[in-house]
Amino acid sequence: MVEPTLDWEQVAREAKEIADAHGWSDPPEDDATHAVNVLCELFEAWQLYRAGHEVDEPIRCEGAGCQMREACKKPREQYKPYGIAVELADAVLRVLSRTGELRGPMTMFRAMKAADKRSTRSYMNGIEDLILYVTYTDNERPDYGVEYAARSIIFWCWEYGVPIEDAIRQKMEYNRTRPWRHGGKRV
Repeated sequence: MVEPTLDWEQVAREAKEIADAHGWSDPPEDDATHAVNVLCELFEAWQLYRAGHEVDEPIRCEGAGCQMREACKKPREQYKPYGIAVELADAVLRVLSRTGELRGPMTMFRAMKAADKRSTRSYMNGIEDLILYVTYTDNERPDYGVEYAARSIIFWCWEYGVPIEDAIRQKMEYNRTRPWRHGGKRV
């Protein structure tokens, strides 16, 4: 398990600012569209896993064939972070960009660190378990379901060594450079 390094409340505020500046709240997504978009990011992670990628592999530059943990040195228009961690980060960022807040990841981390690690891994062993868990959690608690799903993704990534924090940093940096609605996407 990795030690968290992000200020999650700040990340949530910045994710919302980036999304607002790029047209993603004009008009605001309805709940169903938002939930489907979050799930699509999870399914993109699943497709990479199906294609043979490992959940804890380093983040790559899409198309550049390089491996990196730091921000890529290439010009921004050539840089797009790629990998399972990036798709999971996209799911989290979609949630944060809508709510502008995320309560509780550090509390979860402290509780997990204090608990017996063998017992914390008992029910979600693979990425498919994470996707199923997030899908059902969203429906069970509509009052905070999507935010809870984001926390679950973060928690799972910490537990399985997925470089979620690196992916979130890199994806937010990349998202700042993208055009309005990523070049014309409807939702």
